[in-house]
This record gives sequence, structure tokens and C-alpha cells, in this order.
Amino acid sequence: FMFAAMSGKQFHAGFWAGLNFLKPQLLPVPFIALTFQRLWQALAIAAGVVAGLCLLSVVLVGTEGISQYLQLLRFYSTTESGFGSYPEKMHNLRALVQYFAPFSLAPYLWVAMVVPIALLTMWLNASKVDGDDKTAFLWIGNFLTMMLITPHLYAHDLSFLLVPSALTLTLSGAAVPLFVPPLLICLSALPILPLVVGNPVPPPLPIIFLLAYLGCVWMVRKSITKRSSLVAEF
Repeated sequence: FMFAAMSGKQFHAGFWAGLNFLKPQLLPVPFIALTFQRLWQALAIAAGVVAGLCLLSVVLVGTEGISQYLQLLRFYSTTESGFGSYPEKMHNLRALVQYFAPFSLAPYLWVAMVVPIALLTMWLNASKVDGDDKTAFLWIGNFLTMMLITPHLYAHDLSFLLVPSALTLTLSGAAVPLFVPPLLICLSALPILPLVVGNPVPPPLPIIFLLAYLGCVWMVRKSITKRSSLVAEF
């Protein structure tokens, strides 16, 4: 989806974005990207793919099955833990607020954190992006947003970090501190951590790693700015 959107292949971008409906908690950011980058054909195709998958779901499980699924989603949103949804084992903003705040307050705090991040993502995708560097930074932001705002993200889902890490390393060149590439590789291996320690990793730990990740991206961006200034001087 990302490569198709970056290269302006609207049919492919819409098709792959729509297929994200197989993991519906990941849908918001792809649809934000298509809408605010004004890829209207891709947006229409994505909506068509989602509609087709909805129809297929009804055919496969029936209206009663869909109704029960919606009830299960309602249970997830009003119950602290259970039936395969265990925020204490997740690594997103929802898990973070439930870790530190009483459950009665957690949904409101989660929404209060998600809304400004979503609005910032909309603004970034609506901004004019020129050059490979700015495009890469945009998609690094899109991937990190997708991971932060999703209501359902377990340790194995942190494998998504591989994509922004690859983009960051592509941008970095030789001017960044030597510890940045190894740190990015270690962060991308974060999904393995719960398997190694044998216990759920508390949500604050991945957030600390994410802050380190953002620090790496900031240093890469700073090195690119410095490199551009040197080139301009020559």
C-alpha cells in the first residue's frame, strides 16, 4: 500500500488499503492518507474493496454472526480485559492509559490522546510533500501513528516497526551517529522481547523504546538538514 501510494498507483493503493479491512483496526491511517493526499480514485477503490469484504462476511457468517461480532466489539470497549483482548499485553496508547489510569477514565484519556495525533496525521498528509526525504518522513509518521492509535496491538504487531526503520536507514547516509542503525535494528526486533523474557512486557517499556525511536528519526532528519546546508554552501 505504501509503495503504491508513494508512486501514485491509485488502483493498487486503493486495493491494498481496502484489504487492510482483514485487520480493521489498522484501517484509519490508510484512509486518512488516501483522503488527505487527495487520491480520490484510490479512496473509491478502497471503499469498494471494504464493501466487498463486508458483503463476503455477511455471506460467510450471516447477519446473526455479524450482530454477535458487533456485540463482542461493544464488550471490548466497555470491559477492561477478556475474550482475547488483553490491553496489559498490548503496546499502544490504549494499553498505556489503562496501565496508569483507572479503567473508568481510560477510554476518555485514550480518545483525548488519539484525536490530536489523528489530526496531526491528517495535516501531514494534506501538506505538500516534495522530494524523497520528505515523503519518507511522511510515511514514517503514518506507520507510527497507525501503531499508536490502533485499539488492538500485541507484541507481534510491533513488526510494523521494520518499515519505518528501513525508511529511516535509507535516509540516514553516513552522517548520523554510529549507534543509530544498530538501535533501529534492535527496536525492530522488539516483538521478540516478550518471547525471550517469557512474560508480557509492561506498556511503558515499548513507549520508552518508541521515544528512543523518535529520537533516532529526529537525529536522521537533523543530519539531512545539516548535509543540505553544507551542499548549499558549496
